[in-house]
Amino acid sequence: MSAITALAPTSGPATGAASAAITGTDFGWPTATRFGSTATPFTIESATQSTAVALP
Repeated sequence: MSAITALAPTSGPATGAASAAITGTDFGWPTATRFGSTATPFTIESATQSTAVALP
C-alpha cells in the first residue's frame, strides 16, 4: 500500500502554481495527485518520489 512520508514545502502561496515534492513508499503508477479535491499535474521520479503542481 502506498504511503506519503514527507511533503515539501508544507505550504505555499494561495495563488497556487507552486511545485511540491512528495516522498513516500510504493507509489507504483498513480493515475492522479490531488490537493484537497483538485486534481493536479504530476510527474513520477521513482517508487518513492513524485512532484506535483498546485493549481491556482
